[in-house]
Amino acid sequence: MSAGMRSIRRLLGLLPLVTILSACGHAPPINVDADLDRNLVIDSTGIAKDPATFAGICEHIKHHTITFDSHGTYAPISVRLAGNTAGSAAPCDQPTELADYVKDLRARLDNASEILFIIHGGLVSRQRGLSDALAALHVMHADPQVSASIYPVFLNWYSGGLDAYREQLFNVREGQATWHTFAKVTSPIKLATDLATGVVAMPSAGTLEGRRLSDLVFNRDSMDDCDPEYAKDASAVELICPASGTSGKNVLETLSYPLATPVRVATAPVIQGPGKSAWENMKRRTQNPFWREKEDCVRGHDCLEKGDLQRLLEDLSGSLGGKHVSIIGHSMGAIVANELIRELPNLSYRNIVFMGGAARISDVLKTVVPVLRKNAESRFYNLTLLPSNEAREMTYKGLLPSGSLLEWIDELYESPHSRLERTVGKWDNLRVILPVLSEETGTDRITVKVFGSQPGEPMQHGDFNNVDMCFWRDSFWGSKGSWADHHRICRDLLGKALQ
Repeated sequence: MSAGMRSIRRLLGLLPLVTILSACGHAPPINVDADLDRNLVIDSTGIAKDPATFAGICEHIKHHTITFDSHGTYAPISVRLAGNTAGSAAPCDQPTELADYVKDLRARLDNASEILFIIHGGLVSRQRGLSDALAALHVMHADPQVSASIYPVFLNWYSGGLDAYREQLFNVREGQATWHTFAKVTSPIKLATDLATGVVAMPSAGTLEGRRLSDLVFNRDSMDDCDPEYAKDASAVELICPASGTSGKNVLETLSYPLATPVRVATAPVIQGPGKSAWENMKRRTQNPFWREKEDCVRGHDCLEKGDLQRLLEDLSGSLGGKHVSIIGHSMGAIVANELIRELPNLSYRNIVFMGGAARISDVLKTVVPVLRKNAESRFYNLTLLPSNEAREMTYKGLLPSGSLLEWIDELYESPHSRLERTVGKWDNLRVILPVLSEETGTDRITVKVFGSQPGEPMQHGDFNNVDMCFWRDSFWGSKGSWADHHRICRDLLGKALQ
């Protein structure tokens, strides 16, 4: 994490000044911190001495974020100053009804020519999703490229891993909600089965760890091979390979990787058992904002209804006529983006950006490619990491199996029956199917960019949507300017935001 990002996080996390409460009474409070502690001071009575700063936070939360719960239901939030029993100096509540939120958003889009949806990935808590959105909005507000004509909206969906597994244990079976009493009674059996599945898979986990270690030691150059020659038979694809350099791992990290291999094999049952069940429910949650089960569902009857994101987009579609729509999806956010495009293929999409996308290549061919064929102004940017960085990414200090989430999906959670069923966000998957992308699309509006060799570039899967990447700028996605230029501009924006 860069110094700029640490500064933002430090300022965001110094004082727990703001409490965000879900309008749903059963949900626990979410604590999100104010953006600049020196501009927002709480006195002994809990009243803000600088309410203008609180108003800025309120503006970002109310008008540029929208949250959906695990069932795909709109979850309006209200903001209060912690320690102030009377609430904030001025009310800061999102509309309690989705129709009122849409009405407010429609009015705010009148002066915008483009709406930018930004969708976070999996394993992100509600608090983290909101605080990341606040940090990004604070810097975007200082960015001249995000002019008044571009209106950003952060889609915050429930994607926490532990929460997803808890629901899988006590409520969900085979992708559908089940009788609560049955699920609770059988939850110990489900847990034991998941753990046993993980234990049985330990030899396979050991094989994968050994292969990764061998590749990193003996085959790293071939792993990271990125040559423009790969695109010679893919005229529709612009391939941007990383500049020569180092992948940025320090000596301690390099040494700890092989030394921790036995520990990673020993903890594999947690990831391959309960972790896989959590993944199945997280995939279910990517669909709930579009189509969800009715709460009073009775077996054999009509059990599906539109989710609130689907309703919002349909209600809003009339206001989007003549306006461009851009989407940035990180990791599992690319799966949500795919669902959005599939449900509403006729919007005027401009930029579709997948950052380490967890969507399957085949799903991209079925959703994104038709949009590119139909709309001459649409572009697709697919951002990936060097394969060696994907492979040796360490979780919880290297105590869990190695590899990024995309590695886990391809090798542990899913069973791809062809290359097209693997994740679109890995360069290792893409380099052999670039001609397929080119032939299916028939346009020259696809960019594949590989990161991971220069200072400041994304080195891990979770780095893509860090605020110090300025991931909303087109210079981050494509070949416009050098990485050094983008990095310099981004540092200047961070400095401007902190003034």
